[in-house]
Amino acid sequence: MLYFNARYYDPQIGQFISPDTIVPDPTLLIDYYRYLYARGNPVKFNDPSGHCIFGLDTLVCIVLGAAAAGGTAGAVVDVAKQLWVDGKDLNNLDAGEVVGSGVTGGIGGAVVAFVPPSAGLLSALGAGALGGALGGQAGTVARATYDKYWGGKADSEIFELATSNGFLDPTTVAIDATSGLIGGTVGQIGAKALGNIFPDVASPAGLTILRDPIPMIRWEQSIDEPGQWVFRGEGRTIITQADVATRIVRAATQGAIEEAQAILEESVSQGMTEILDGD
Repeated sequence: MLYFNARYYDPQIGQFISPDTIVPDPTLLIDYYRYLYARGNPVKFNDPSGHCIFGLDTLVCIVLGAAAAGGTAGAVVDVAKQLWVDGKDLNNLDAGEVVGSGVTGGIGGAVVAFVPPSAGLLSALGAGALGGALGGQAGTVARATYDKYWGGKADSEIFELATSNGFLDPTTVAIDATSGLIGGTVGQIGAKALGNIFPDVASPAGLTILRDPIPMIRWEQSIDEPGQWVFRGEGRTIITQADVATRIVRAATQGAIEEAQAILEESVSQGMTEILDGD
């Protein structure tokens, strides 16, 4: 038995003894078999941490990545606004404003990251509005904090500075929420468009991580009938011939989900496959 920092691996059967906590790609049938390492093909794939960089859970990586991207975008946009709209130069930029915009974008991005591209438009609208409102208010506090300690306004209180920038002001909150709503909608539409163009890249693990419990499929050779394979899923058991199982898994792992379904339906009609309710 080998310990791989997250789970124990049994080299005799070539599998982990406990299931993975995520389904990396919900469009691939083999990823629902969460006892395998690297989809059963360690020559082609590798999974150094089991989840994400530095051993972090995948959802944490998604949220942190979105926050970093949103924060960077917010700061860059604010710098551009000060240079080209306000007419400032790099030597007299309002650093507090840049910090506040970065925090606003970061929090907004983190909130919207919880909404997968498969979610409805209302979910995107709600997350965008919430992220905009929370990010905007946090941004005013961040800007006030910077101004007090590093911006030459040590005599002022943080709450006073934040209030002057719109903290707890209903109009400011409404504007921030509206901006976040628009941004969340555009982002959701863009994510779906990217998913259509690059389905292998834009299929986030968040699609499955946010589900509870995580769907799982496990298959094994039948003890009573060596020529048959048994698939056990969520409340359903499929018993089929070995060659049918091979064709289904091969098609599914190549992304041909409709072909795999057609093979299954044909085998059922020919009496080669039996589907039972219950495990």
